[in-house]
Amino acid sequence: MYKKEVREEFKKADLIIPSLDSATKRSFCRIDRPHRQITFQKIINGLIALRKEFKGKIWLEIMLLGGINDSLEEAEEFRKLVTRINPDKVQLNLPVRPSGSKVVLPDYERVEKIKKIIGKKCEIVSSFYKEAQKKFSKSIQEDVAKYLNIRPATMKDLEKFLGISKGNLAKHIKRMLSLGFIIRKMHNRKEYFVCNRAA
Repeated sequence: MYKKEVREEFKKADLIIPSLDSATKRSFCRIDRPHRQITFQKIINGLIALRKEFKGKIWLEIMLLGGINDSLEEAEEFRKLVTRINPDKVQLNLPVRPSGSKVVLPDYERVEKIKKIIGKKCEIVSSFYKEAQKKFSKSIQEDVAKYLNIRPATMKDLEKFLGISKGNLAKHIKRMLSLGFIIRKMHNRKEYFVCNRAA
């Protein structure tokens, strides 16, 4: 976006959804691992310039990562940047699939606080968290299936989401595996579970 010729190409669009995953130089370097010629300030300046030149809609996407860019202090910095960039909408998103790096989901309460800090233009777009707002119904196994139908998860993810002990959860996971309802997979030596779509 900091390149004029790139912004010129974007003028043909009706809607642009650029990503801004950091509100500080520190988290920018940690999350995006940029080439040395791509600086945090260049990214911000490019988004500000885009807003001035682009006549269509801009929905700014922010991906929240637990322990990296989800502090309330960073949320305040996001708010300041959103004011400067002036998008039509801000969408808070969350990682929904296994990554090559260790990724932690922020607590739902924290995501809600960040949404309020950023302001009225902000919305949470991950359907996973909409499910989390509902009370659990029927059996733990049904709740596990609902969760895994939305996103893959580790045992730790499921413990946190369901609010039950590892021992209690392990019994249900074992049964669901034996019945073929879910599948165990490995990614970077990390075990996670997914729904068996063929079951």
